[in-house]
Amino acid sequence: MTFANRLDAGRQLGAALLAHPLTDPIIIGISRGGVPVAAEVAHVLHAPLEICVVRKLFSPGSPSFAIGAVAEPDAVYLDEAEIEKLGLSAGDVKRAIGIETQELSRLGELLRDGPPLTASGRDAILVDDGVTRIDTLRAAVRAVRGQRPESVTLAVPLADRELLEQLRPHFDRVACLLEEGMLVAVGSRYRDFWPVSESEVAALLAAAGRGAARGDVARRAS
Repeated sequence: MTFANRLDAGRQLGAALLAHPLTDPIIIGISRGGVPVAAEVAHVLHAPLEICVVRKLFSPGSPSFAIGAVAEPDAVYLDEAEIEKLGLSAGDVKRAIGIETQELSRLGELLRDGPPLTASGRDAILVDDGVTRIDTLRAAVRAVRGQRPESVTLAVPLADRELLEQLRPHFDRVACLLEEGMLVAVGSRYRDFWPVSESEVAALLAAAGRGAARGDVARRAS
């Protein structure tokens, strides 16, 4: 199974979610790659679109080693095993969190043209373009839970099967179109997997807020 692009994946994912009993849903895309998928899901479900800005945490001086993630406004997930393996101090971790938390604030203001929508009392659907790591989703679900939603659904077009099992206990329900063993790269199941820019995320979010028709912004050939 492959997807033409993120828009195609979002349409298929939205159709699958129609079978779930959802009350007053809000669609929350993981910025950046999950937002085009989420925009299509929001269109299919006739639901509002919001984003969750997430940043990976890296070992100081070693950007190739992820040690967790932070999600706006202040949710943190730490990979304690990786931190111990790298021999990082509490100060190292605190500095990494401080740097990325500042970036969260900057990006949130840059990408939105108004205050964020709240998931309070609603069925929140957290959307990404795929799962090959758990860091960002663990931070994101903590951020969404902090808004006191009625429920939180993880919705992804594809995921590594083992990682998805690790994530299931943290969500009320999971919707995934394709589970695959040893999924190395999310883009391997997309024929067109363009890099999503900050401007594209901002445009999709603004268009959804104005009630623009699907595809008016960031349309890609199917």
